[in-house]
Amino acid sequence: MPVTSLLDDSSPPEATSPYLRLREEIVSGVVPRGKPVVESIISERFGVSRTPIREALQRLETDGLVIRSGRSYRVREATPAEILDIYEVRIALEATAARSAAQRRDEIDLTRLFDAVQPPSSGEQDDAAKNFAANDAFHGLVRAAAHNASLDTLLSGLLLQIRLLDNIPVARREVISQTYDEHAKIVEAIAAHDADAAGTLMTAHLGRTRDLRLRAIAESGAYGLQ
Repeated sequence: MPVTSLLDDSSPPEATSPYLRLREEIVSGVVPRGKPVVESIISERFGVSRTPIREALQRLETDGLVIRSGRSYRVREATPAEILDIYEVRIALEATAARSAAQRRDEIDLTRLFDAVQPPSSGEQDDAAKNFAANDAFHGLVRAAAHNASLDTLLSGLLLQIRLLDNIPVARREVISQTYDEHAKIVEAIAAHDADAAGTLMTAHLGRTRDLRLRAIAESGAYGLQ
């Protein structure tokens, strides 16, 4: 079974639930951070009544993607401290997933993981969308190999918030090359049933990508972080 993005939906847009459609627009930046989400406007644009939009907004508030502002909602804007908090929790959970994967993975998991860490061709290294999807898929495969439904549920919700913060490009060739190298080492530890190494490598990998993300945010001036 192929691993898909958290936000993938194979149905055509008109058949997708208002919740999924609005969630995708928010995390992809179509609806910018800090922008008010007006129930009546979304209802008209999606061609549905206000009730499913209201329900979608309530779910998105639970997801941490929108916040209530009076009687309306707006897309969440994270403070620098909140960004660090989110990454701190993500690193802890994904390190746990890597350790569990080393202990519980099966041969199918390993095959998929080794396929996922094949380095991209020279042309593919410049395809930011493809590399983002490949990174998303790799981390999804590690979670799947952990065979822990509770852990997967916690991480899936947290990664939605990460996606909301992830619209600033940081993918340079040297960054992509290092990422694939680190992914490969994590898979080798999982294959060797070395839970301690898998967790340590995942922690170091995500710590580096956290620092890259924060540096890119600071350079862009986003969130007032300069």
